[in-house]
Amino acid sequence: MQHIGYFDGGSENPGKCGLGATLLGEHSAELAWAIKPIQYGTNNEAEYQAVILLMELALSQGISHIVCRGDSQLVINQINGRWRCQKEELKQFLNQVHQLSTRFEYIRFEWVKREDNQRADALSKQGMSATQLECAPQNALIPQVQAPNFNGSTTAPPTTITPVTVKTLQDGRLLIGGAQIAILDPTTKTCTCGEFHATGQCVHVKALLKLTNTPSPTTSVH
Repeated sequence: MQHIGYFDGGSENPGKCGLGATLLGEHSAELAWAIKPIQYGTNNEAEYQAVILLMELALSQGISHIVCRGDSQLVINQINGRWRCQKEELKQFLNQVHQLSTRFEYIRFEWVKREDNQRADALSKQGMSATQLECAPQNALIPQVQAPNFNGSTTAPPTTITPVTVKTLQDGRLLIGGAQIAILDPTTKTCTCGEFHATGQCVHVKALLKLTNTPSPTTSVH
């Protein structure tokens, strides 16, 4: 069965972002949804992270055939190869989209008008005011630590090490690539990764503080 998903990302451009994704099944019934706050980013960065959120949501539900719809012409056209992606901060997200695409048997990306993307738009607004990732069903987007093998027992998946790359963007922020893509702001000591949203600290900020010999700030997360 082919499913349809909608995504949207909003931002104070630049500033706090909210991501929203919804997954539809038979008779357009909503199967799952997800919202996620991002500490800092632009509209285009939010849109890219929203389509990634949708794809991860679909994979968590065992979906192999999907049409991903969004109202960002830039993101849809860059994913489909019609427009070139020249900004380094977007190339990392584009590469992640292409990597996730290989995990589907069939996937297509379509542009829709904003008025046809109202559910995802509403979710992205909720994401901007949220404090952490929220989704339904509640077990969606939770990674599986163990998987059954051929004889029914469980074995831990093989460990793979993904190289980490760091690039300096034009505005001075640091683009961190690897298993997880994040953008670190050396000035405000903030990061877009999930760990920072949950705790106010993360391995990226800690590494920055260690390199610069800066005392750890007392950050409160609201």
